[in-house]
Amino acid sequence: MRRLLALASATALALSLGACATDVDDEPVSDDEAAVRERYDIHQLLTDDDLRGGRAITVADVQGFLESKGSYLARYEDPRSGKSAAEIIHAACTRYEINPVYMLARIQVESSLVGSGRSRGLDTATGCACPDGGGCASGESGFAKQIDCAGRLTSAYFDEIAERGVTRAGWGVGVSKRTLDPCSVKPKNKATAVIYTYTPWVGTRGQQCSSNGSSGSTTLVSIYKSYARAFSAGG
Repeated sequence: MRRLLALASATALALSLGACATDVDDEPVSDDEAAVRERYDIHQLLTDDDLRGGRAITVADVQGFLESKGSYLARYEDPRSGKSAAEIIHAACTRYEINPVYMLARIQVESSLVGSGRSRGLDTATGCACPDGGGCASGESGFAKQIDCAGRLTSAYFDEIAERGVTRAGWGVGVSKRTLDPCSVKPKNKATAVIYTYTPWVGTRGQQCSSNGSSGSTTLVSIYKSYARAFSAGG
């Protein structure tokens, strides 16, 4: 998501972390998933398998889902490789062992591209290494690069927890830490720690704590669950 931290070091920080929260005025949630305003456990946003599963999902499945949403991405073709958005998403998710459903939810919460028929947001599709109020970090702008960036960082955060117990931002299982809302959170699993590393905001839909200033990670959860139901139902 577009960063709220207007610091001189924002670009460098963006390269090592993921993204921050989207302002409410810009909240990119126009799909039907926004109709149900559920609240979510801020200490366990999603399961590890929600982020790392989805191995059986095919390129055709992703393509069909994009078409069902009337997404611009359903007809997108990378100008350099000639690959479709579905092929790019599936390849990155396979490479980094990320669930394609999670990646689609990440794209929607960051840029609205999954639920939009317009091309706006391609260069910042996953908000990866993209400071608020500025462009993406050098080498990370463009749809394919954004998908790779999100997959690479998400996978790296899991590796960091496995290796030293916490991510580069200090998020780990059973480790209490404050989000930027601020809310006090103690992640119950790796996935939750990973999500807060990428987007250190609870946002508007937390059960135990929430804020009115950003959509945050709980909006990601809402969108993921809606998309997961669609895939389970056959698209």
